[in-house]
Amino acid sequence: MIQLSSFFTLFLFLIPGVVSAEDASAGGSPNAFGEALGRQATLDFSFEPETDLDAGGSFSYADLRMSAPVFGKQLSPDWLFGARLRYRLSEFDWNEQLLFDNDVLQRVDLNLSLIYKPEESPWVGFLSAGPALATDGSNIDDDDLFFVAIAGLGYRVSDRFTLLGGAYFSQDFGESRLLPAPGFVWTPSEKWTLSLVPPRLRIAYAPGDDWRIAAEAFPDGGRWSITTLDGEEAYLDRSGARLGLRVERRLLGNGWLHVGGGVMVGRDLVVETTGGEKRFDSEADAGAYFSTGLAWRF
Repeated sequence: MIQLSSFFTLFLFLIPGVVSAEDASAGGSPNAFGEALGRQATLDFSFEPETDLDAGGSFSYADLRMSAPVFGKQLSPDWLFGARLRYRLSEFDWNEQLLFDNDVLQRVDLNLSLIYKPEESPWVGFLSAGPALATDGSNIDDDDLFFVAIAGLGYRVSDRFTLLGGAYFSQDFGESRLLPAPGFVWTPSEKWTLSLVPPRLRIAYAPGDDWRIAAEAFPDGGRWSITTLDGEEAYLDRSGARLGLRVERRLLGNGWLHVGGGVMVGRDLVVETTGGEKRFDSEADAGAYFSTGLAWRF
């Protein structure tokens, strides 16, 4: 599921038990709770070196993502509202690929989030929804528009353990889909955190207030509306899973730098017309990925 990573992570790391666990173990390092409430801006870059396709040819891939709040307000002691813009610039460098020449692809998301977070209750509720535009820019129309909505609940069983659950709706995949998302976050000590936050599995260790080291596994991909070389409207789907390590370091105040890398497995590239005909479908060899980025909490 190519877009689950960003949206499920946004939803499931919102739970207050997760926030306390993440902050305690990481010395206040960035997390998706602050990002969803408009308290965090991020800039991330990742790169996959050239790898071969089973159908012939090869490609490399680079990805730049930016996220920033545009509005935030506490509606009452228990209710919060936030709005956030995300921008993603993706570039494919193709070798012997003759179906389309869409090297640079873009995506813009607007997320509106409503959060119920009473101070004295172990429960929290969350709803986020908004449109997305994912395109090569050649012929922008309603095929480039998607809609995503997430709803969920969290229950803080104890200060160290939180149960999570929710559902995700999206039109990212060419048809409307509703998917469940159970999970948990466990903090056995102040330095360690284990989380199964679908679709991300993460084990994090914080040796001090200014460092965090994490092993993680998660899907990474995307869907964009494109135009083939013969002028046909289609979708490009990129899918796969990343297994790797990530190191985070506090730079100054609330600013954090992260670097990471590992292996990308289960890679697949598919081009399907808006009428449902597959024009290209190829697996790609496993290969390395590298990532870095900045986050600022406020």
